[in-house]
Amino acid sequence: MSVYKVLILLLGVVVGLGCSEARLIQGMEEEQEAPDHFLQILGEYCTEPSGDVTFPVKVLFIVDQSNSLQCLDSENRRFDALQSAVDDIIASPNAQFAFLGFSSWVREVQFTRDIDAIQEFLDPAQGLGPATDYQGALATAIRMLDEDMRNTDPRERARTRYIINFVSDGIAEPRCTAGCDSSQPPDSLYGVCNTTGEILEGTYVDHTPCQPYNQPEQILGRVEEILDLGDLYDVGSIHMDTTLLFSPMDVVISVCGEVAQTFGYEREEATGLLRAMAIAGEGVFRDVNLEQGDSDYLRINVTSIPAQYGMSMMVANNLNARRTPEGIMPDSDGDGLHDALERELGTDPYDRDTDGDGFSDYFEWLFRQEGFDPRDPSKPALTCRDSSDRTGDGLSVCEEEYLGTNPNNPDTSGDGIPDGLKLRMGLDPLIDDGFMDNDFDGVSNLDEVRGGSDPTVPDDSIYRAERTLYSVIDRGLGQVLNLNNNNTQERRCYDYDIRRVPLAATTLPRERGRNRVLVYATDRITELGGISGVHKVACFEALFDGESRFPAEGVIDVRQESLDEVEDRYYRKLTDIADCGFFDTEDPEFLPSRDQLKGMISSCLPPRVTVGSRLLTPTELDDLLNRHLDSAARIQLPTRAYGFFVNLASFNPSQHCYRPWEWNFVDGILDDLIEACQSSCGPSGT
Repeated sequence: MSVYKVLILLLGVVVGLGCSEARLIQGMEEEQEAPDHFLQILGEYCTEPSGDVTFPVKVLFIVDQSNSLQCLDSENRRFDALQSAVDDIIASPNAQFAFLGFSSWVREVQFTRDIDAIQEFLDPAQGLGPATDYQGALATAIRMLDEDMRNTDPRERARTRYIINFVSDGIAEPRCTAGCDSSQPPDSLYGVCNTTGEILEGTYVDHTPCQPYNQPEQILGRVEEILDLGDLYDVGSIHMDTTLLFSPMDVVISVCGEVAQTFGYEREEATGLLRAMAIAGEGVFRDVNLEQGDSDYLRINVTSIPAQYGMSMMVANNLNARRTPEGIMPDSDGDGLHDALERELGTDPYDRDTDGDGFSDYFEWLFRQEGFDPRDPSKPALTCRDSSDRTGDGLSVCEEEYLGTNPNNPDTSGDGIPDGLKLRMGLDPLIDDGFMDNDFDGVSNLDEVRGGSDPTVPDDSIYRAERTLYSVIDRGLGQVLNLNNNNTQERRCYDYDIRRVPLAATTLPRERGRNRVLVYATDRITELGGISGVHKVACFEALFDGESRFPAEGVIDVRQESLDEVEDRYYRKLTDIADCGFFDTEDPEFLPSRDQLKGMISSCLPPRVTVGSRLLTPTELDDLLNRHLDSAARIQLPTRAYGFFVNLASFNPSQHCYRPWEWNFVDGILDDLIEACQSSCGPSGT
């Protein structure tokens, strides 16, 4: 069971009860007075909007077309069931269907909405064939699904529900055992078992001479491969239902006479196999008596589903602070190797990829026994074809390809922790191991990752004394402003308070002491399992030089009231500047633009401006204003507290990281302009 499912089970989606989320609250009352190397972050978070969730739905019917059906379903009632199912699918604009008919051969139609493409599957006159080749049908289904998933946009694929319905009237035939003993005659009915003889092209498509075929282990193995495709391509959900068609034996004999017995209607055996296939396919088994005239057994609900999102995970991580047996060590470039180790290895502590080969220094050091070297771009011989990070999980595409993780999914294992963070913490991003305890210290891997202790080293005393603490309070559903279009949407919102995030004294040449803290959050649809989460991140930066920090009080507060206060203070000062007489205007609504502010700075302040203890060059000052003010001098901060979180795949540190000390610089520059204008800097005459 995934971490998410267990969380929801344990919490009862506490979110829906308006209570604090149990897994996200960790005994704040245990906290002692925090030393100066810790940071606290206060803010708000809102999930994706509630509403009807329209899933792209793709239904694959795998339908037995063996000769035995002429006796079992002489009135062709199965075609009524197929027609009803197709009619439902056609009525839903978000749904497609595909068909795969099988006997000894396979007929297929890829996913479509064209009813004419499947007429042969709905027409009894199209004929039946010998054998009931389960394994060949499933192998063909794997190929069809793989092709469709591979050619579907990853964003759509992550929302797509794949439903496979396997329909048969009996057991798999032929069933071959291993071996090609020349003294053993081939299968008397089908001629494909225990022989190296040629098989007619297009029949028994998954058969290998002298190997087992259509045995339960082969069939169930193919079902598991179908579900594995869902994990490989990160689809929204995938499952296989199975249906056994049967009629009472007296009805079968009345149609075909005693010859019907040669078809081998082994209902009990077929039931066992099809039920096992449904279990392996995480679906439902049905047995259908065709004599009862039921035509609804293949119908599938493909309509939109009312759904609400809830936050299932929140975890904070300082990229620039690395926990070691000697304590917290600075990792100035945030690659996962602390600075002292980089100097010992001869790598650059200010460049996360010293040799420029597309693999980070930490990655190459971690896999040094497998031919990697962070100082040598020719090692390994494996060439990095794509060094981009498509999902924002901290791993490049080439790193993900080497690991076997999904480059299109930031959380391959589905436990709510981004792949790159898991790797940095010494865990396997391929495994959902949150509730395991790899170091046997009594603290789960998930709690250690969230607490910032080391899940590979028994350090329960450090966890108890220094772990990062979380308080997340569910405020429930409410109307929330969409920052893109100014419309309101129903979303679930939370207040969060994250304490004891460790800081380290980094030594970046131009940003000495900078610590970048990423706060990851995952939304899940609370009513449904098996649907990929929405991964978001917020970025907050602080300064720490080993003795002092900024903010000095160690708190970054981005709650709504704090943002409103920052905005009000800024516009009060901007108004004071507009009214001080430098700008020759009688417009009572006038506020200077960013370029006008720059012109005033050039006229009224010295070439190098001192703000606090920092001396800013003209270039630094220009960059500062460009980052934090738009052309109309409106502040470039989210207007709502929840706006600090962005989708992980679109995260850009230079654009999305909040640096409170830089806002302190802007605040100080405005004070200097007001003072200069009131004393010595007169009207510009413009």
